[in-house]
Amino acid sequence: MHDQRKVRHKINEATRERDLAEVQAFISLYDSLLRQRDRRIYSEAVLQQLSELLCKNPEAYSMYSYRRNVLLHLWREMWEQEEEDVKTNESAKEIARVEGDDATVSASLPSSRTKEERRRTAVQRKMECLKEELKLNSKILLRDYKVYAAFLHRRWIFAQLKQFAKDALLAAIAADAAGVPGQGPSVRVECPEEVRFWSSILIKEKEQCDALLAVDERNFHAWNYRRWALSEIVHMDKLLAPCSVAAASSNNSAEEEVPKARQLQEQQPQSRGDEGVVEPRGLFFTPDELKELNFTTKMVQRNFSNYSAWHQRGLIIKTALQRLQQKPGDDVTRDATLREAWEQLKEDLALVTTAIYCDPSDQSAWYYAQFLRRAAETLEHILPAPYAACGDFIMRPIQSCIELLTEEKRLGDEAEMYWPRYYLFTILLASCVSENSDDDMRNRTTAAMTALVRDIRRALCPHDSLSDTSDIEEDRGWCLRKLAAELVRVDPMRAGMYQSLLATSTS
Repeated sequence: MHDQRKVRHKINEATRERDLAEVQAFISLYDSLLRQRDRRIYSEAVLQQLSELLCKNPEAYSMYSYRRNVLLHLWREMWEQEEEDVKTNESAKEIARVEGDDATVSASLPSSRTKEERRRTAVQRKMECLKEELKLNSKILLRDYKVYAAFLHRRWIFAQLKQFAKDALLAAIAADAAGVPGQGPSVRVECPEEVRFWSSILIKEKEQCDALLAVDERNFHAWNYRRWALSEIVHMDKLLAPCSVAAASSNNSAEEEVPKARQLQEQQPQSRGDEGVVEPRGLFFTPDELKELNFTTKMVQRNFSNYSAWHQRGLIIKTALQRLQQKPGDDVTRDATLREAWEQLKEDLALVTTAIYCDPSDQSAWYYAQFLRRAAETLEHILPAPYAACGDFIMRPIQSCIELLTEEKRLGDEAEMYWPRYYLFTILLASCVSENSDDDMRNRTTAAMTALVRDIRRALCPHDSLSDTSDIEEDRGWCLRKLAAELVRVDPMRAGMYQSLLATSTS
């Protein structure tokens, strides 16, 4: 867990010897598996050894790849064995026919199966293997839910399940299209078992990620995996469209067999509405994006220092902005959508400003403030609106920096806040570069810095008496030098970077 101090425990000699023996056993098993991998040994015994090793140490990354190779090899052998059995059976029957002893051979040999039956048997056996693989992976993640390789291996498992589901559904659709001779296709596509299992377990993945984030809202492994699960749910909805269309024309709804992701999501409470916060409107965001935005709001309000939640929120807004850019200019809803977009950015600006004041030393809010400034710039390029206060996205963070530094100086703290200084430093550098630029937003940034540069200087050195006739360029240069010196003191490991940037601005 984040922000929890580790407690050192005293270990007695007996425990120490036991732990040492376990380490030696693990090293021996690991070395043995490496040798077997080099010799390309793929067997059931190796699979068992890999299970034992990964349960002991989930971070043995290379062993996940070895395990996937073993599974693929065993599946290939299984199919080849099926083919060999069929050939043997057919050869025996041919010999029996030549010898005229059909009855005896037919009684002693199993009946030959069709290719489709063999395929179904192979798929079912693979499905059972994947179910066991999911159980093992869950056991590993319960031990340590911050292992990249375990989450990646879980994605691979779902990729196999998805392929089986897709193949089964396409086969069902093809069979339905052929229909009964003389009757044509049926009114309903039966949902195969592979599809039902894949869709139901995929929904559970998203729910389990939500449960994990309820325990540890800053776990970026869970956020990344959850984002992947959401994208897979979207693909699932598209894949299951034939079942949905068929269900609309049937009294026995196929939705009883395949729980659609959207229906389950709509049953979830609206977190922002429950807390009395005004929810976003419905033109700028899709319904799924609204639900996800509500979820990120809930996570951010629980802990402002949640970079993953801010990142997910930014992705949602970025996607909505890209969709808005593609709208034709004569769209009747375009103006209303633009208005809602500006309102959403303003709400986020208020939220991120609160986060900045609550914890000025946390990087998450500062990065999101920069994203909002770029988002406002993008939105204004789409269509400048008279009701938009784009300057707020430039001025508000700068004013927050000034107020925070002023308060720090008043309290007598010694340059403890890094991010307000770094934010002002980068904005001042940008204002030097963007002078006489054709970019309207950059010119606004320069104008804002020019208007506030004396306030910045007073915040950095409140005891200096400034003349009203002092030169703006001189004040800006002084602020850059002062900020660079304080950043070097706070962050000496990057001293060369700050000095180089300062030299660039003054050259």
